[in-house]
Parts: sequence; C-alpha cells; structure tokens
Amino acid sequence: MKKWLIFLLMLFLPVLAFAAELPLKADPTLVSVLMPGHQLVRGITNKEGNELRLLMRRPDGQMVFAGGVHDPKEGWKMTVSTPLPEGSFLGVENFVTSIGIGGTDIYAVTPCPYPDGSWGVDILYPDEEGLFRVGPNWVLEEGRVPTLVGDHPWSDITTIDWSSLPKNYEDALSQVDHANWALVSNPNPKDRLNLRIRPDQKSTSLGKYYNGAPVRILENKGDWARVDILGVEGWMMTKYLAIGEAMKNVTPAHPQLQTLEGGSMLHAEPNEEAALGVETADYASMKIIGIVNEQWYHVWFYNDGTGGYFRADDLWPGNG
Repeated sequence: MKKWLIFLLMLFLPVLAFAAELPLKADPTLVSVLMPGHQLVRGITNKEGNELRLLMRRPDGQMVFAGGVHDPKEGWKMTVSTPLPEGSFLGVENFVTSIGIGGTDIYAVTPCPYPDGSWGVDILYPDEEGLFRVGPNWVLEEGRVPTLVGDHPWSDITTIDWSSLPKNYEDALSQVDHANWALVSNPNPKDRLNLRIRPDQKSTSLGKYYNGAPVRILENKGDWARVDILGVEGWMMTKYLAIGEAMKNVTPAHPQLQTLEGGSMLHAEPNEEAALGVETADYASMKIIGIVNEQWYHVWFYNDGTGGYFRADDLWPGNG
C-alpha cells in the first residue's frame, strides 16, 4: 500500500488522537528537571500538557526515548527505553509521535503509554510492508479487532530490542507467545462459557463469556483451568477454551453494541456503587466479552488492556 494512503488512513485512527494536531514543543526547563544529565534532542507534548515524548541523549552518548505521563496527585512518571540505534529520530512525516528507527527497515514505530504509566509500542510500520498494530497482549492488522492474544517483546520499552523489530505482520505473529493465553470457544457460538468461583459446574458463576473473549491461563487442573479475565479470577472448563494456535479457528460471537449517544456510565465492578464515569476509557476500542447476571456487560478496551462493566440497558445497536 502506498505511504500516502497509509498517511490518510492514520489520521482517522482513534489511537492517534494525539497526532491529529501538530504537537507542541516540550518545555526544555521541565525536561532538564525530569531528565537530569541527559541532552534533549527533540521533545513534544500534547495540548493538555500531561504527556511527554522525548528523544534524549544519555551521558554516555547513547540515544533513548523517554515517555512521561503526569498524574495530578503523584506528578510525572518517566519511563526510559533501551538505547535506540544511532540515527533514530522523533516525528516521521504524518506519524508525528512516532520514532524512525535508524539503520533499520522500520519506517515508523509509535511508543504509547498504558494506564499504569508504563510504555509499550502501538503502531509498527515496516518500510513498504504495510502498517499493523500491537497492544499489551495482541498483534493485529490495522482496522481489525484482536482475535489472537499472547505475550510479545514490544509491550515494555525498558526491555525492547529496537534492532530486532518485526519486518512484517507475519514476522510479528511468529514472535507472539500464546502459551498462557486462550479464547473462549463454544461449539455453539450462541452458548456462553461460565467463569466459576470453583472448578465445579454447580459453583457460583462470576459471568458468562462469549466466543472470542481473551483469557489468561494461570493454572491447569484436569478438566478445568484457573484463569484471569481482565483482573477477574475464576475457573473455566478447558474443553471450551481454544489454547495457543487453536485461537486462529475461533469466530468471535460478542454482541455488536455501543454506548448510548448521551453517554453511558462505566463501572469498575458489576454493581451501581462502582461507577467510574463516562470519560475513563477508550470507547473506540471497546469489545463486549461477557455478561453478568444478564444485567451487566463485561467489556474489554483492547488498546490499553483494561476492562470494566456497563449496565446492559446502557448499550445499544446504534443507528445502523
């Protein structure tokens, strides 16, 4: 695909809302306080002033990327990458928040912050090979919803090897470790799989999950697996889980719903007392993965790996 077409598509990606406007220059005085002993090569900030992307030269002369997120209570949290290849630069034409990796075929790579303040990589664009994306625990071609989950080496810029970034989408997939991950996979896609508090079909259900729901496996115990679903732990029957490469054969069956036009209240838990507010998540990346007591939808915001709950009545099919 031609680069100019990719550039146009990128302008409409929700994840690049920060890049839709020309970034502001970072305050050199602030940078010198946050990164003492480092030389600022180039630094940018968003219009809110609560995020920094810095290309710095360490005292030993090596180039690094430093990402900063400001918390009103805790102040700035800075995350510094492993050394970048010489010749790397910040800002690649329309990819204004991306890094051009010197001495490689990687045209652009976009570091991004996660909710806990750590930084990983979001967009990868190997030169002339087409753009794809990675998240905390997934890799996908642009424009799709994650259907394969697993661990990969680009979710932490403090350990990343910039010189061995994947050369194309297939190369990226080959480096994803699916060993401790699975997707819910019922033979009948209309069925939903219970997450139970004990490995017993008569035990209390914590929710019912649709085909394609991502599951981290913590322990295998015969016919049951102890799993974590976005921080909620319980037990699922292993015969209804597609583990490892078997995930490629799963057809997602989650409802195609969205938040109400007037706003819907996200909750940390499936109860009224756990309301978080309407501006606490990236709704463009929302995927419904389960339902609790037929009253609460468990949702996954796959861009940053977080989750939450909506009242079932607060989601609707949209206008078409």
